[in-house]
Amino acid sequence: MPSNYSSLTVTWYDETDSYTTTADITNDITSIPLFTDTGTGEVNEATIILRALQGRYITTGNIIDKRDRIHIECTDLGGNNYDRYFEVISFIPSQDKSQGGTLLTLECLGIEYHTQHINFTKPYYFQSGFNVAKDIVSIYNENKGSKQPSLISGNVAWNGTIGNDLPNYTYNNYDYALHEDTTYNRLLDLVDKFGASVDAGGALTFYELSFIATDKNGIRLRLRTAGDNTPTVTVENAKVTNPKTVGNQDGQIVMETGTNILSWGSAYHGTLPVDFSKYDSKLIEFAFRPEYNSSVSYAVNAKVKVTQSNGRGKHYKSKVANNQGNTPPPTVLSDSYWERIDMGDEFGDNIQYSAWTDDKNAVWAVMGSDPENNHAGNMMWDHNLVIWDENFFRTWVDVRAYSDAQLDALADNGASNEGYSYDLTRDGFPRGFRVLVINNASSYSTHTSSGSATGDLAGFTNQVVEWDGSKWITKYSFTSNNNNVQIAVIDESKMYEGTSFGSTPTWKDISTTMFANDCFHPFTSISNVAGVDLINGTPRSAQTDSTNFPDITKAGGTFTTNVNSALKFQWQWGNIADSIASHSTPTGSFYKRGAWACFRFPFPNCSYGITEGVGGIYGGGSSAKSTPSTKYEPSTLDIQNMHLTSDGLRGFNHGSSSEDLGQINAIAFMIKLKKISGADIDGNHKMRCFMIDTSDNVVYSDFEIEFSDHWEDMRLPISSFRVYRGRRPADGLERAFTLIPPKDLEVVNIFEWRNVKFIGIEWLAPYDKFGRYNPTASILDDENVSVTFETALGGEVELYIDSFRFIKPLLVTSGQDTSVNIQPAFMQRPDITVYHQLLNDAKAQLEIEKFQHKEFNLETSGDSVFDIDFGDAFYFKNSELVNESDGGTSNQIELVAKRIEYSIIKSPTSSGGLKRRIKGVKVFT
Repeated sequence: MPSNYSSLTVTWYDETDSYTTTADITNDITSIPLFTDTGTGEVNEATIILRALQGRYITTGNIIDKRDRIHIECTDLGGNNYDRYFEVISFIPSQDKSQGGTLLTLECLGIEYHTQHINFTKPYYFQSGFNVAKDIVSIYNENKGSKQPSLISGNVAWNGTIGNDLPNYTYNNYDYALHEDTTYNRLLDLVDKFGASVDAGGALTFYELSFIATDKNGIRLRLRTAGDNTPTVTVENAKVTNPKTVGNQDGQIVMETGTNILSWGSAYHGTLPVDFSKYDSKLIEFAFRPEYNSSVSYAVNAKVKVTQSNGRGKHYKSKVANNQGNTPPPTVLSDSYWERIDMGDEFGDNIQYSAWTDDKNAVWAVMGSDPENNHAGNMMWDHNLVIWDENFFRTWVDVRAYSDAQLDALADNGASNEGYSYDLTRDGFPRGFRVLVINNASSYSTHTSSGSATGDLAGFTNQVVEWDGSKWITKYSFTSNNNNVQIAVIDESKMYEGTSFGSTPTWKDISTTMFANDCFHPFTSISNVAGVDLINGTPRSAQTDSTNFPDITKAGGTFTTNVNSALKFQWQWGNIADSIASHSTPTGSFYKRGAWACFRFPFPNCSYGITEGVGGIYGGGSSAKSTPSTKYEPSTLDIQNMHLTSDGLRGFNHGSSSEDLGQINAIAFMIKLKKISGADIDGNHKMRCFMIDTSDNVVYSDFEIEFSDHWEDMRLPISSFRVYRGRRPADGLERAFTLIPPKDLEVVNIFEWRNVKFIGIEWLAPYDKFGRYNPTASILDDENVSVTFETALGGEVELYIDSFRFIKPLLVTSGQDTSVNIQPAFMQRPDITVYHQLLNDAKAQLEIEKFQHKEFNLETSGDSVFDIDFGDAFYFKNSELVNESDGGTSNQIELVAKRIEYSIIKSPTSSGGLKRRIKGVKVFT
């Protein structure tokens, strides 16, 4: 057998004396069936078969054992070298006369495999890939044992042979502290992060990870761009085994494996609405942006900052590639190399951190009661909309109606496309919309049923009915056992009482009866004011000082959103005499004592006096009421939150809308309570958040505001909500003194978390310990009030809400694909807590999945066998298999060597033959 290599040397190193003892074992080698040059998910391996005559290497002489090391050096006839160190993992002694007698087979791994056995944890917040890789290398060296190889070159820029080529101009978060993993896997994770565009935190290229040994106990890092070399080798006349794409064995070119990548991140850092997560992510990104470094070559769209003397930075985006040594301009907004950017450009003008409160004061007002303000008045409601007590029942309805004409008027009042209906027709009411089926004439105070309802409501007279999405169904019907039921009509801010169901049913407006309207509370005003995102007391969005705050405003302009993101609910009431005197007046001081902030689903639930349509913010409706919606869900909030997006879409191919999805685990908001009148001695204000479902179940979670006039971030886990069973309202002297507590009740109803209809936040000062509205009792009992004399003299309170959101798992999508939607398995990244970091990760994976995979397995021999290294680019030319014209040559494709296997067949009487098998994959473009 002719030889096609000029030299081969195989050396053994003894582990027992720290690899001091060595021996040349080349002459005893019968063959080396496998030795490799590989990386990026694989370590090198080798199989060596030795002649072990008379027990040599097994029982006599230089005995080879586990952890001994083997050095393979080989030079082909073209002068190309192979030089690798391996460690013996296992060995197999055998006897075979046909193969020369006693044999010893050594199974070996490259000594870089030790990086797979050193675990590592550390979080990195806005660090470059270069610095993270460098630090991972350092931590490996700090933890390795004396007989494990040192890892070097992590701090050396790639020089074409060794080093670290990861970019140092893009900074990302790598939260590697949540759980341990090996240094090898962490380096491999870095390799996968940079396929996204530079603007998205990537480098728009892919990298290869491998190692090369310096000696028997040292390895150098080779972290390089895949195929970064100019191809100098063309493989022709090779034997092609299994040319394939994605596992196909017949050489066909198949489609991409993904066009829409979705990824789950941290379970507690996603939000609904999603914009809060986005805004928070951008703030973090700005704060930790890398400082400009004149020694770095920046890619197009790479972002840097230049810190000013006051500690704040001017931020820039590169306009050209290979941007090195060109200092960003300090006095102009743009030059040939750099463009100034600020927070307004990046996110302040287009991302609302509190989308459900920012500029939404009118929306919250109409989601209270009497949205047209033409009945008892525009008010908030409380948790006592529903009461199930012994011998007492209260529920709620949206409206009163008796005929199709009345329903039509409630769906569309005929002025400016306003009403309760999604599409302004009586078939477009939200699911769960309720009607008390009696005449809704505004002039009467008592109504006796003397006829039957007509049209769609025929057959439902004197019932509470509910729209199920396609028809009316009975929610409650009443018999003689149900006399004196109470129905809170939210459209009117009034309480109705029904009696005589056993004979002639009669309904009466009792809102002017003593204490009867206890679940409705007139507010003084609802307005939008500056929120929590303040810089030196001024909203970030309103900053115009480009000298002191160049990162916020580069030229003195303000944000176009987030200007007044918080809601202020103002409540004023008179003194105790006025309060007692007004207990029969729905708009009187008696019902104003306290503070409430409430909303309903869909959000908003009507379109009176606002620009949005029903459900235009959450509920599938139209954002502009002038364009009626053709979608009618979600009409309620489903805590599971995996079926419908806020705009009523289903599935995961709807771009950013799909990011709404993910099980809700908490309600969160910023809150502040400010007492305008009287001294505020006690700052621990007791508060409650409550929810009501479509089946009249109520749950609540109590919390405290620890400091007055101070923003506090509240996060109420869904698990903290408890079932509430409303008690019969206190009346007469009992209201003033609470002398006779009602008996305890056993709770049997289960809250329907898939059908949340109402959510409210309230100050508990005017409630007794049973949850009943009882404001005047605080004259003698200050259990739930801060200052008793303020209550006696009257008062004013302001309740502020900002950053309202639901907490859920972080979810991102790489983007909608309306042509061919291929969704691989969702990525799982529980250690990523920042929205844009997760998005960048998904976009990087998208570049991998959508790239058409083309792979060839080539067998070659000849004079030059070691002329291609792992990660090198090379050309493969074949007129029958290749249809590309890479490099300007027909039937030629540029491939990257992803795995190279070598073998040497060495007979006892000849040098034998050297063969190569290359797994080549199409270069990423």
